[in-house]
Amino acid sequence: MKKKLLSSSLIFIIIAAITGGSVAVVAKYALAVFKPFTVVALRFFFASLVLLPLVIRSKELSVQKFKDLFPVSIIGSLNPILLFIALQFTQASFSPLIYAGLPAMTAMYVMDELEEEGLTKNIGVSNFTVKQMQRAQKATKNKIVVNQVHYNLMIREAEDKGILKHCQENDILLMAWRPLQKGEILKTGGDILADLANKYKKTPAQIALNWLTSQKNVIAISKTRSKKHLGDNLGSVDWKMDEKDVEYLRNEFPNQQKVSDVSVLKEWDK
Repeated sequence: MKKKLLSSSLIFIIIAAITGGSVAVVAKYALAVFKPFTVVALRFFFASLVLLPLVIRSKELSVQKFKDLFPVSIIGSLNPILLFIALQFTQASFSPLIYAGLPAMTAMYVMDELEEEGLTKNIGVSNFTVKQMQRAQKATKNKIVVNQVHYNLMIREAEDKGILKHCQENDILLMAWRPLQKGEILKTGGDILADLANKYKKTPAQIALNWLTSQKNVIAISKTRSKKHLGDNLGSVDWKMDEKDVEYLRNEFPNQQKVSDVSVLKEWDK
């Protein structure tokens, strides 16, 4: 019974975490069309639809419990109301809004519970700076094993902000997303990639991917839209580029950028 109750609690915590993290972004879109209190009313309406079946099925709820919860619900209602009003005046983009909506301590608590329940094997984060990783690690009793960030031959923010070094020194995997920069890397580094492709008998894309995975504690995640694409991706693993070639590409690859063109890493909570 206790385990069932814990599992149910986990579901509610996860739902709250997801909706809490996304509500600011959704609200920012909604406020372009509706007034703040209209958005608030819509949010509570749909929340009621979700919770109503749970209330009906529950045998433990009573009128007295609803009365006890009423003052708390009023106070809790002020949070989204003030949030929606504030969003009308903020110039913040979506990334800081998501981070602000889901504090590290809340997320790490959920992750700890999921790991204890055996629902996840390990804990990871995405687009975290070094300070955010350290803060998140302090908030969990389990080790954070991976940080997924935008990193490739062109986008070097992970190097510039010390994230790569931190991961390597603390035995954390750095998972590089958008490793080929949507094909831009193959266009930009045509000659330099072609030379190394000829040396290793690989394709330019495989060279670009292997440059990542040849580094300590770095893995890559790339799209696979066809069997041929899958074969190309598989051809980038099970071999390692010479260290001198890794450094050659690190230093000589053209058009390097120190910040992501998609999701700039910032300390949103300064």
